[in-house]
Amino acid sequence: MRSIAQKTGLEPAGIGAILCLEHGTHMKVSHMTVYRHIYQDVAVGGHIYTYLRTGRKKTKQRKTTKNLRSIIKNRRFIDQRPACVDKLERIGDLERDIIVGPVNKGAILSIVDRKSIYCWLAQIHRKTPHNTHFGTRKLLKDVRDGMYTMTNDNGPEFAHHQQTARYLNVDVWFCFPYQTNESARIEQLNKLVRQYLPKKRDLRFVQPKELRQICETRNNRPRKILGYYTTKEVFFRESNIEKITDAP
Repeated sequence: MRSIAQKTGLEPAGIGAILCLEHGTHMKVSHMTVYRHIYQDVAVGGHIYTYLRTGRKKTKQRKTTKNLRSIIKNRRFIDQRPACVDKLERIGDLERDIIVGPVNKGAILSIVDRKSIYCWLAQIHRKTPHNTHFGTRKLLKDVRDGMYTMTNDNGPEFAHHQQTARYLNVDVWFCFPYQTNESARIEQLNKLVRQYLPKKRDLRFVQPKELRQICETRNNRPRKILGYYTTKEVFFRESNIEKITDAP
């Protein structure tokens, strides 16, 4: 095995295949068998490990704790979502996401209405399910009577989606993994927000006043897609929600 590694520079996954070609299928071994042999050799002072691409003496420890992404309970994906949401027929169908600072320094909750592109922003400090849920409650408490649906990606910060759904009395849906095109409105909003809050910015020190100004700028801007009405005009004109101040 040492000679094969020396001659070919193969990783363990390829050594079994070479053995089969040179000596027949009876010599077939799995890559895990090769790794076990390597680390047994290390234990007695051997140096076969030096032919590994990583040169690692020990096996890489895998995380034993469950990722919250795998335990978001009772998710419903957008293929079950009402067709009117895709058709942008009403105000009150929302998309939600988190903007994170460098090395997870702070977090901003962003929410956008799909039809009017009306947006809300709030600082939640940490990207956790608890903070995300209560940040959402804070942002939408004054308009929750006019909301219908909310769509998220599959981030673990949305694990408390059922509590959010009960508080807002909305249906919560999830995009399919790695399909950012299914939440295009919130992706576009986040890119626009990054013009004001660059990626190198530590989001722990963003002031509520600054977020309020960003929202006011975005919500009072005429948009071609809205017939050059502002997002605020469309949001309050086409919903039954009483006009309120844009405040996170």
